[in-house]
Amino acid sequence: MMKPIALTRLASLIVLAVCASFVPRASAIMVQYQGSWFNNTFMSTGAAAATLDVSLPTVTFVLDLDGNVFGGSDPDVLTLTGTVQGDLSVLFDDVIGHPTYGDILGATLSNTGQFNATATNIPGGFITSTEITGLAGLSGIALQYIVDGPNGPFANGVINMLPIPEPTTAAIVLLGAGAMFRRRR
Repeated sequence: MMKPIALTRLASLIVLAVCASFVPRASAIMVQYQGSWFNNTFMSTGAAAATLDVSLPTVTFVLDLDGNVFGGSDPDVLTLTGTVQGDLSVLFDDVIGHPTYGDILGATLSNTGQFNATATNIPGGFITSTEITGLAGLSGIALQYIVDGPNGPFANGVINMLPIPEPTTAAIVLLGAGAMFRRRR
């Protein structure tokens, strides 16, 4: 016969496994990310943070890059809001007139996690466009960008972020499972 403490741990693991199996199908989820960006050409870098908020059918992606992005000052936060499509991809609304990034057009997130966007009309006059591609999902964000000027591409870099763990959620699930399966005396 198993000891009560062993049953509590087993029950906790089962509850965690069941909860984890439902997360991808959840209609509402929010993930926060932290990491950095790095310009391979000019060797500049800064902190990066993002939030992915899914409240079906709406998806909101908030990106906050710190440092001298595009050689300027710390940019304002960029918010992309989109709608989940029938194939489970996300089509984001265009952003027009962002003070650092200009117009962000045609941003998409495929059902396999492939992210694509183009920024044009970037303030300052020396950048004609920036192409951003890469992967974004619950396990992290890995993007590459290419900056174009009047004479073609002249800079490139990466943005990498990992999700911030939320140990309090796991603790509540574990606590709840332990309390639920403990024998009363």
